[in-house]
Amino acid sequence: MGWGIKGEECNRIGALPPLTEEDRHQGFIGVVLFIYGLVVLHLWLTILGGAVMMISKLWYADRVVWLYEDMKNATPKYKSWLY
Repeated sequence: MGWGIKGEECNRIGALPPLTEEDRHQGFIGVVLFIYGLVVLHLWLTILGGAVMMISKLWYADRVVWLYEDMKNATPKYKSWLY
């Protein structure tokens, strides 16, 4: 998890993995639930929507970490990022 939030390391990779339609769908559901919960002042819908959005973002960060883990032994450039 620590690597997923360390933006300066992941930004060096270049192009991040693209979002799939499933990723977009999950994030969209979270946004809709969150906004609807705010509009109708429904606490549990707001919390659920926020949780779905956060989990979707963490899932994407995990995918970036897996990309780095796969690529770190592929080239000396990526390997030099290790401390």
